Amino acid sequence: MCTTRIEENAMNETKRILIVEDSATMRAVCLDKLQRAGFLCSGVELATEALALLQKADHSGEPFDAVLLDWILPGMSAPEFLRLIDEEPRYQHLAVMIFSERPDEEAYHLTVTRKRCDLQLKDELDKLPARISSFLSIYTGLGSAQSLEDDRETATGHVLLVDDSATVRA
Repeated sequence: MCTTRIEENAMNETKRILIVEDSATMRAVCLDKLQRAGFLCSGVELATEALALLQKADHSGEPFDAVLLDWILPGMSAPEFLRLIDEEPRYQHLAVMIFSERPDEEAYHLTVTRKRCDLQLKDELDKLPARISSFLSIYTGLGSAQSLEDDRETATGHVLLVDDSATVRA
């Protein structure tokens, strides 16, 4: 686990991100990129460690705003981790960005059906700070998260997606 000097975002509020990644190298790269962008980050190798750290942060009154969650983890799987945190009311605010090289159908399904969830491809690592910043501004901004959730649940209409790739269509 590691932290660094914090810069404040436009809302004068530091965003706390928990990185769950079993590769020490990838975890270090993510920590470095996000810390340089002004986020307060902690990194762990396993989902079980993440659960313990989430609980500790919650009890200390300094909960995490988001989790960057590697999709393939040893021990507890990422989908199992998501189910556990979704069962806990104290983690309902938590935004989760699934982190994957090749997302499978379940990852895409969770991204579109779970509230406060997005997907970050590992081969687009240079975009991580900007993507997570935009993601958090939507889901942790004052008033905007509820408005977005209301829109999602009441929106009607149809969207036609046309692409020769099943992955892109998903």
